[in-house]
Amino acid sequence: MFSRTSFHKKNRGGGGGGRGGGLVKKHTVEHYLRDDISCGAPDAPLAYRGGEESTPCVLGTASQAQRYAILAPDAARALLDVAEQAAGALEDVILLASVLDHLKTHGASRMADRWRALASQQNPKRRVFVFSNEHHKDTYAGPQAKGESPEARDARAVAKAAAWYANAMAGTGIAIHVVTDEATIRDAVQAATADSGQSTDTLICETPVQLVERDAPTHVDSVLRSTPAAGAGGEQKAKQAAGGLFAEHLNAAQVRAGLQSGALYQGTLRCSRFSSNSGYVGARGASDTDGFDIAIKGRANISRATDGDLVAVQIITAAEAEAAANNDGDDGDDGDVGLAPDVAADAGKDSSTSTKRQGRVVAILRRAWRERGYAGCLDTDSMAKGAATSTSSFETRVLFVPHDRRMPKVRLWTRQAANLMDQRLVVALDEWPADSPHPQGHLVKVLGKIGDKVSETAVVLLEHDVNSLPFTESVHACLPPLPWKFHEERDMWVGGGLRAGFEDGGGDDEDALMLPASKDGNDANAAGATPISDVATATDNFLDSMTTPMDTTTTSAMPSSASAARPTQRLDLRHVHICSVDPPGCRDIDDALHCSISADGRKVSVGVHIADVGHFVQANTALDAEASRRGTTVYLVDRRLDMLPKPLTEDICSLNGGVERLAFSVLWEFDVDECFESQGSSESSASAKRRRTTGENAVPTTKTGFRFPTCEATFVKTVIRSRRAMTYAEAQASIDDANDASETALGLRRLLALARCMRQSRFDAGALSLASSEVKFSLDAETHDPTDVGVYQLRETNAMVEEFMLAANVAVATKLSELFPEAAILRRHPNPTAEMLRPMVQLGKALGLPLSDDVSTSSKALAKGLDSATRDDDPTFNKVVRMLATRCMQQAVYFTSGDVPVEMARRHYGLAMACYTHFTSPIRRYADLMVHRMLAYGLGYYDAELGVSSEAQAVVKNLNYRHRNAQLAGRSSVELHTLLYFASKFGDVPQLEPGRITKVSERSINVLVPMYGLEGPVNVEGGASAGGVREDDGSASLWSSFDGNVMAGVLASQPGRRVQVLDQVMIRISIEHGGFGRRRLVLELPKLSSSSSIGVASSPAPYAEGTFADKLAALNDDEDGAVA
Repeated sequence: MFSRTSFHKKNRGGGGGGRGGGLVKKHTVEHYLRDDISCGAPDAPLAYRGGEESTPCVLGTASQAQRYAILAPDAARALLDVAEQAAGALEDVILLASVLDHLKTHGASRMADRWRALASQQNPKRRVFVFSNEHHKDTYAGPQAKGESPEARDARAVAKAAAWYANAMAGTGIAIHVVTDEATIRDAVQAATADSGQSTDTLICETPVQLVERDAPTHVDSVLRSTPAAGAGGEQKAKQAAGGLFAEHLNAAQVRAGLQSGALYQGTLRCSRFSSNSGYVGARGASDTDGFDIAIKGRANISRATDGDLVAVQIITAAEAEAAANNDGDDGDDGDVGLAPDVAADAGKDSSTSTKRQGRVVAILRRAWRERGYAGCLDTDSMAKGAATSTSSFETRVLFVPHDRRMPKVRLWTRQAANLMDQRLVVALDEWPADSPHPQGHLVKVLGKIGDKVSETAVVLLEHDVNSLPFTESVHACLPPLPWKFHEERDMWVGGGLRAGFEDGGGDDEDALMLPASKDGNDANAAGATPISDVATATDNFLDSMTTPMDTTTTSAMPSSASAARPTQRLDLRHVHICSVDPPGCRDIDDALHCSISADGRKVSVGVHIADVGHFVQANTALDAEASRRGTTVYLVDRRLDMLPKPLTEDICSLNGGVERLAFSVLWEFDVDECFESQGSSESSASAKRRRTTGENAVPTTKTGFRFPTCEATFVKTVIRSRRAMTYAEAQASIDDANDASETALGLRRLLALARCMRQSRFDAGALSLASSEVKFSLDAETHDPTDVGVYQLRETNAMVEEFMLAANVAVATKLSELFPEAAILRRHPNPTAEMLRPMVQLGKALGLPLSDDVSTSSKALAKGLDSATRDDDPTFNKVVRMLATRCMQQAVYFTSGDVPVEMARRHYGLAMACYTHFTSPIRRYADLMVHRMLAYGLGYYDAELGVSSEAQAVVKNLNYRHRNAQLAGRSSVELHTLLYFASKFGDVPQLEPGRITKVSERSINVLVPMYGLEGPVNVEGGASAGGVREDDGSASLWSSFDGNVMAGVLASQPGRRVQVLDQVMIRISIEHGGFGRRRLVLELPKLSSSSSIGVASSPAPYAEGTFADKLAALNDDEDGAVA
């Protein structure tokens, strides 16, 4: 049956004369109803179960359940966190379709999806059932009546379904509880109870708090909301105080009009790294195309917006902005000690200097509050007297301090304040009324004790949205059986839609190679095209098989049909001497190298061999979907959170030494003499002859004029057998050992010689050599606690591997751009803006460094300036300058070529390359796996469903998000382990370490400690008590004199001591202890001793041994790296 509703509606168009404009038409809506929809209750009469005995029932039986809980819309919002966190606590929950529809139409569609996900799990400990009340003939409440509010109609729908369920369960002993705080719904249920004649014992209304108090009392804090009255079942919300603390936001119509008139701008708010009360909005107006930044300073101007919110902004005067900033209270920008920022996005923008435009938020268009909540702890200073130790069960109002300093403190209610004071918590935000100084939220879960490594690591994972859950059974079901070994007949062939052999451990390759097209653009099947499988056979000398180069030129069009796909044989490279070079302990080896020479010493063959992950990770499977969601492997100090299951990452795909593995290879074959001649440069005839007559030196002996043929590569699926899996140190030792004449050592020396030339060629083209403060921990084998820490040592072999990975990535990017000009998955590094580089330019002017105003125009100009920024008596000066330059860079991002049509916008600024992608790490990056599939698709035939995904843009967006979060999670893990290291090794004994001043302003000094990669504001020994000059507001002045032009000043608390940006100083590092286990690292600038011109403490006895010069020398072992 169906319900039919008719109404009249006037079409848009008014009286403008357009076709159909302003006409009144009759509209009819048909709503189909059924009587065979099951109630989901096994003990209900057959008629209520859809009339079929076989209909599955989700809800519990009378022996399992005493009640079924029907959630109203407000209860569905309040109880979701409890339902997700406490399996077994909230059982037998019924979600009405009308309630889920209400959530979707009221800005909570993700919440509705999460409820449906819980229902789809069919967890016997949870038992959540979705009932389609809007399509059952006995529970459909009909359309909204004339004059009836949407809320009243929703209440009627809930009440009618509840009464129907009460009739269904009559006599079973199972009561129906309608869970709500809304009086309208309770009144409707009471009316329905009276109409149906049901007992008030079988159809009951209760609040979310009452339900949780009975069924999950340990989670009651999760449903306590903004007022104690709500916790007690009160109905009235707190009324907004007259005038409020914040100005009321504009409504939608006012915002629309303001944007159209140019009075308002919209954009995303990005708060300071250290404060929720300052930030900027990357704004655009109705007529602005390029956009610009608007600084937002002060709590009143932020106006209840939080980081990531989409807001409408009004331009104000600088005086208005400064007045609002000066009125702020305790959420100042004091900053914590942490790892030095690595890019501009991490460093944040200084709202006081980043732009001349100032603004205030006048409307919040879309909230960006995280569904997963925010980690943090309670603010002990905000506790009412005695609340921190009271064991009372009454609600206590407390403030929650988010771990993310960009977020404001959150007001919440709890009944267990005393038990939560020393715990890490997760809190979700609910609302921010105009009369409240803080947003209001509720407790989601407790992570563990503050300072404990497990709970602090949980904070890292939650804050950066890292999935640490084990892989599901459905994901593991996609893997080939173990142990996996290469089988000639099964694994030598790829493509053509073959599936044979996967079940018994082989794995089919969805990345099929097709016949190469001829150079004139004709089809690959035309006469003259040579199948890749026929090009090379397994011979004793790989170069002999490559005397006729493979033609891999293809047309730009994708294959029009999968019908032409056919299997293609892999190129057998098991006879080639291949090895891998990786960090120590690496078990997910996804790249290996080789370099061999021809018998006459003229031709060089180079290969980059990458694990053929796409052979085992088939598209449109649970394994592929999970890898796409995770996006990347996350490396923490004490663990690795894989994108793919370990059988793939450490065994089946990993290019381990001594075993046959499947690879996707990038091959080059070239005459070294031609590489020199192509640059118009000539090597000396004696040098060239020597190279041609000695096997070991058949590679260039000079860096000048050599051009590696990066884009003249061949791409082919292969089978390899790596001879050895080496560490960087082992490879370096083999290269340096003059007595080592093994094929491995010879190949490595050739690779290193080529890499030196390639690196120089890149730098000549303008590639940047930037520096980072990466550190390495030694961990206890059992506890995984840090036992030692130091600067990560880079060797020439690190740079060697990097050069060939870059070359392979560029070669693949170039080929993809040719094959798929509108769909290629690429990676770009946008040019830093002049605003981003302004700190570097100011630094150059302050210190007389050759950093000109034009460094933003090209990376070559910046590279030239960085190369010249040296001091003869300061070996680490240049490295620190490069570190400061790094944080002026934008973040490199993935994109599809069709989304960035301008060629210059596709460039990679840091690498000075026109085209770049990621191909070389498919074990740990999903972007690389996508690139593998795309390249194989372009070179061969896929089944139709295995082509380029139409959802590539959404996937790429997620990859950028996951990639950046993985970087931040790794950095946060280093910060955590640095604190643990200081606490366990030094305890309360401060340590002196060499540091470098990175920021000097009127209000603060920031210092970098390279040994630990730490950076933060420093306390100056002596402080105000040592004679500091007081400001007008009574605060202590940092300086007795200050000159912003040269970024230097004389300290007020240490008379006569002048400090300037980039000065070397000794820094005292200590642990500051707070209440309830809280602790943090603190940096202090000690007084100078009378006998030293550098910052050596006047009383060094209590501190660790080690001279400034000794520790400084240790820092000079690190080499610079490139941005990729």
